[in-house]
Amino acid sequence: MRAVGRTGHQVARIVVAAGLVVVAAAGCSSSGGSKAAFTAGKEGVSSAAGASGPSVTPVASPVGVGSTASFHSQYAGEEGTTLEVTLDGVEYRSSIVRTGSSPAIPNRGVYALVSLTVANTGASPGLFNSPNLVWVSPDGQAVRDTAVLVPDVTPGTESLDSTVQPGQHVTGTAVFDVPARGGQLQYEITGQAPLFVLQLPPS
Repeated sequence: MRAVGRTGHQVARIVVAAGLVVVAAAGCSSSGGSKAAFTAGKEGVSSAAGASGPSVTPVASPVGVGSTASFHSQYAGEEGTTLEVTLDGVEYRSSIVRTGSSPAIPNRGVYALVSLTVANTGASPGLFNSPNLVWVSPDGQAVRDTAVLVPDVTPGTESLDSTVQPGQHVTGTAVFDVPARGGQLQYEITGQAPLFVLQLPPS
């Protein structure tokens, strides 16, 4: 595991009233690091069905490559903790070669490999759940259920979809099958505004 740099980040604090919880996980570009802070409720996975839906309104400015989103995540039945998610980079692929199998081909258009570091800076366990990330096009079209499991895509990296213990962090890659490059990944809990927004580079 590697340390996540956070010095000099600008912090914008926004409180979100949420009834459920918490986080989840970009060729690459970089930008000046910054931070955005949010508050969440109990942990859960978005249950929205269907391939598309209405536009999702972000609660804050998008977090770009090299920047960090910080929010309070209340683990079910616990007092909650603070998680920080850093967007380390994004890579796009038209296919993914799998060991001992034929290449995986995206159904919607392109694979977005989103590299993230999730750090728990609080005192209780925190859950990261990448399927809660909803891809939103530049014109506001939301496409759900884009997270995919592709074995061997990032050998040697850690699993992002896990409970992060206090003082620990994980670094890994989440894969999304999206219609086009760019757009945003908005962390959505059913019936709530997005808890944070990841801005994907156009190339």
